[in-house]
This record gives sequence, structure tokens and C-alpha cells, in this order.
Amino acid sequence: MSEKILVFTKIRSTAKALDTELEKRGFTVATTGSKKKMLALTSTGRTDFLLVDGSSDAEKGLEFCQQLRQRDAYARIILVVPGRRKMPLDGVDESFVAPITVRKVLRRVKTLREALPRYLITVADVTLNPKDRIVRRDNLETHLTPKEARLLQLLMENAGLLVVREEIMRRVWDTDYTGDMRTIDVHVRWLRKKLEPNPSAPRYIRTVRGQGYRFETDTEDNAG
Repeated sequence: MSEKILVFTKIRSTAKALDTELEKRGFTVATTGSKKKMLALTSTGRTDFLLVDGSSDAEKGLEFCQQLRQRDAYARIILVVPGRRKMPLDGVDESFVAPITVRKVLRRVKTLREALPRYLITVADVTLNPKDRIVRRDNLETHLTPKEARLLQLLMENAGLLVVREEIMRRVWDTDYTGDMRTIDVHVRWLRKKLEPNPSAPRYIRTVRGQGYRFETDTEDNAG
């Protein structure tokens, strides 16, 4: 499957050149000069790279990148800036100075391909890729269901802390209903089967009786 690049620029000649040249190199490309359309396209969550032309106003370009990040937590964002002045680039994965050229774009894409995705979550010897729903431990990779991945992500993002059952229902199942939370226990059991060396004596996902669960940062001799 080809990688997808969304391009935001109001310069039509640039949009046309990128569309043509990147497609020749095997990418799926969509270009637009409309922020509203760019936000809508990004919301599908099926994009590999977002290129934002902020060459006319770096601050506004960065602000737009941050809006895009809220729509897609996993796409890698490249911002084009007008000059070499230093500025914080929170929410941006790469940047380069205008003008936009295919060579510059491909160079940043190559850099991002070779780097570890920033959204990987690592605690102890466990690494979760929430985008592809893959958990890795001791060089073993296991695929998770969407709910398993969201549950494990919540626990790992709060590693060492108790995550109460009500919070799990809100964050993973998108509900405030707490009448029957046995589904949490079922999913924890499935996760342990996929993650734990010995699911009956878990090292990673620890039960806090009557309250919730905690992902351990120190996995030595834990059980529960």
C-alpha cells in the first residue's frame, strides 16, 4: 500500500508540482489550500505525512499543525517555515525553510521513516505501537484488538499509577455507565494472555482490589 501525503498550500504551482512529482514516486497525494478541507481529510486517520506550508506566517502555520495533530495523533507533520529563526515546534515532527521543493520534502520523509515514531509508548521492557495496535516484549510482537490497545495505552500512559475502573470505562468505552464493568476484567484477562509471561502471576498489569489496575514500572516479583 502506498504512503499517503496531505499537502496544505495556497500556492497553486507548488501544489501542482508536488501532486505530480510525489505521485510519480509512488505516493498517494492530496493537496488543498483550504484549512477546513485539510482538517476534514486529516480526520480520517489514514494519512502517513502532513505537509503544511507556513512560509507566509510561521506562527499561524504552527497553530494549524497543532489543530491537525488533534485530528490525527499518528500522522507525521512537516512544517515549512519562512526563515531560519528559532521557534518552538511543538506538535511538529520535521520542518524546513521555504521554498518548497520535492527534494526537501523527500528528504524529510526519509528522515521520519528512519526515526522511531514519537507515539510509541515504552515502559520497562514493553513497547506499544497504538497506531498499528502492536505490543512488543522480548522481541515478540502481538496484535491487539482496538479495545485492548486503548486499554493498554491508558494503563501505560499512567504507568505506576492506579487507573480506577470508572476512568477506564470513560476513556476506553466512552461511557459514564458503571453498572456492570465486568468487560474491563475480561479485556484485562485477554491482555495478560497476550502480554504476560505467566498470565496467572502477572508482572505488568496489576490488580488493585476493588479499585482498578496499575501498569508496573518495576516488573520484578509482581503478582496480582
